Amino acid sequence: MGGRQAHANGTAHEFTSEEARDAGRKGGKVAHDLGRAHRFASGEQAQAAGRRGAAARMERARLGLPPKRPRKAVAEPLPVLDAGSSAD
Repeated sequence: MGGRQAHANGTAHEFTSEEARDAGRKGGKVAHDLGRAHRFASGEQAQAAGRRGAAARMERARLGLPPKRPRKAVAEPLPVLDAGSSAD
């Protein structure tokens, strides 16, 4: 079962904040290990960049403008088949 279907059925895993934090930390470590992560000169620099991005997003939303980078288009979800039906 895919993620969209699991959410539609209400059976998707809901991450706790601790699980989400651990997953983000793990992904960040992999990105750094592979040399794909942006490196800021300091923690303050990273915080400032995050604040600027969040402020820009909030301003666009306040003005009713679309996101600067819209989400990728996804295909329509597949229909859910009953156990006794076939896809023919």
